[in-house]
Amino acid sequence: MILFCGPISKNVTGQSFSFENTVSYFSKNSLVVSYDRFDNKCLDSVAFVIKYIFSIIIYRKRIDTLYFTSSRSNLGFFRDYVIVNVAHLFRIRVVNHLHGADFLLFRDNATSILKSLIDSTYKKIDESIVLLEEMREQYDIYEDMKISVVSNFFDFESSKHCHSFSVPLRVVYFSNLMSSKGVLDLIRAVMQVSEEGYSVDLTIAGSVLSDHEMKSDALAFEVEDLIAKRDNINFVGKVSAMDKSVFLSNFEVFCLPTRYPTEAQPISIIEAMASGCAILTTNHNYLPHMVTDKMGTLVESSNVIELSKALKNFCDNEASLAVTRLYNIKYAHEFYSKEMYFSKMHRILLG
Repeated sequence: MILFCGPISKNVTGQSFSFENTVSYFSKNSLVVSYDRFDNKCLDSVAFVIKYIFSIIIYRKRIDTLYFTSSRSNLGFFRDYVIVNVAHLFRIRVVNHLHGADFLLFRDNATSILKSLIDSTYKKIDESIVLLEEMREQYDIYEDMKISVVSNFFDFESSKHCHSFSVPLRVVYFSNLMSSKGVLDLIRAVMQVSEEGYSVDLTIAGSVLSDHEMKSDALAFEVEDLIAKRDNINFVGKVSAMDKSVFLSNFEVFCLPTRYPTEAQPISIIEAMASGCAILTTNHNYLPHMVTDKMGTLVESSNVIELSKALKNFCDNEASLAVTRLYNIKYAHEFYSKEMYFSKMHRILLG
């Protein structure tokens, strides 16, 4: 039996999407203890720990492997500390899945006492999963830990063809709306190129969330204020998982101008590639190792001028844009398929 510990959240993130799909795939012989069910994070963590300890005690003779998605916050580490050390006490194999780019930053910024607790805990992890080869560096300090690379995936049927380009250039932002994801930068860039005479339509989709830069209410107000009376910029809110592939297939360019601190391998970029979009994103964290020149364009984060230049370049180079879009479809189906993901996960969790 596999014991799964991770987030099942009302606000979908890459980590919760991956966790819920993995739990579903291994559902026949598994036990799930989840968190992110309550708005109060402290209450949520305490409730999780109590349920987790009871589950371990009751099912300890049947559990072969513990799988958990690690956190990089003080409160999250409280959960992880209990998860790993209790499993180690009962000699249960521990597999950790890292979805963010900031474990080393979290560890290095910790107090000396917390750092020693982090290290003593992570040394007990048998195997860790990272999203890209370059992310191995996050755990290099733990010499006995096995590290495996499993990329994220897209989870819908998509066409291996894309519609032809016609003016205006159709651009989409499809992710959780947070200030640090660069949505305001993108709006301002589209406004700028429109004022210069370029024909660009922008559709913004996703749930508005707070981050370290701006509260959700303030961001929603700013977005609505910027796009008011602009016919070429449209905010459509949340798009259901069922409609994802159809929705994304309507656009030529997907833009995520992110500076989000933990950004690693966004599933939104993978889904956009599979749907035939060229990618416009930032030279941030591990994104340069994910998005090459063949897939689209990288710009510096928080740089509206570079975003504007990239959008104008897409408008001016219709032929190369078509080549990029077809390449992305092929690449996504070859390297980011659900079948490939679960083949690797099956090997790691069941041997």
